[in-house]
Amino acid sequence: MSIVDDAVGRWPMILRQMGVDESFLTGKHGPCPVCGGKDRFRFTDYDQRGMWICNNHGSGDGWDLLEEVCGLPFKDACKEVENIIPTIKTEPKKEPDIRKIKAALNDVRRKSVPVDKVPDVGKYLAGRGLEVPPGIEAVKSLPYYENGKEVSYPAMLGKMLLPDGTPVSYHRTYLSDGKKAPVYSPRKMMTPTQSIAGAAIRLYPAAEVLGIAEGIETAIAAKMGFGIPVWSVVSAGGMKSFEPPEGVTEIVIFGDNDSSFTGQLAAYQLANRLYRSASVKVEIPPSGDWADWVK
Repeated sequence: MSIVDDAVGRWPMILRQMGVDESFLTGKHGPCPVCGGKDRFRFTDYDQRGMWICNNHGSGDGWDLLEEVCGLPFKDACKEVENIIPTIKTEPKKEPDIRKIKAALNDVRRKSVPVDKVPDVGKYLAGRGLEVPPGIEAVKSLPYYENGKEVSYPAMLGKMLLPDGTPVSYHRTYLSDGKKAPVYSPRKMMTPTQSIAGAAIRLYPAAEVLGIAEGIETAIAAKMGFGIPVWSVVSAGGMKSFEPPEGVTEIVIFGDNDSSFTGQLAAYQLANRLYRSASVKVEIPPSGDWADWVK
């Protein structure tokens, strides 16, 4: 077995011993150990591989968390974990409650309606100079929980689909009067039924030339500016793991221009992984993301 296999089932203990504070590993929403915030991060340990989700900068596994929190490249992290593993035992496997996850997703699916039935969605996109793509859904009222209280807002929905078309989650943008709702995290990803690695929100029908961007608004702007269908992968983590569907021969990667170089790195990592199987281009705006530049 490899060190990657040996780490399965041991990630909470590995991360604690590597200095990741226990408060980040509770499974509840809270601050991100990488980018801060208040209610954007959750350690799911999905499939006992140390999985986590941050609404701001993406998702990953235990190895990614070691790199981002401890600054350890994979090769160095392997050496550290190899020394730690003999001191800990495999934790009992905790299977995710798929029935509850599917029930929550199906509840949102049943509530979804055409975008023209929820004026806030069109008003929000128009306010940013953006069109309404055919792959967007909407819901008239969706619960939002903050500080133990429940409020409800209309929401823009983006369905996350794996390369084979299997739906795995919804991305929600809570709205109020045509703007993002006045809450700490107006953008939230629902707990997926399985890993979202490789998934995307298919805003437009696929074509041989397909664009990829992080956020939904960025993807719409890129489509309007460059004239090709563009899908959203939500985050830098989604960018790194994206897998194009069959029939795509050229990928245009619309990366974000981040001061931390996170968006640029994710774009070029994807390009490096895909260039042997498809024609690949990378487009980076002068600053920010393409929603700031393309109208």
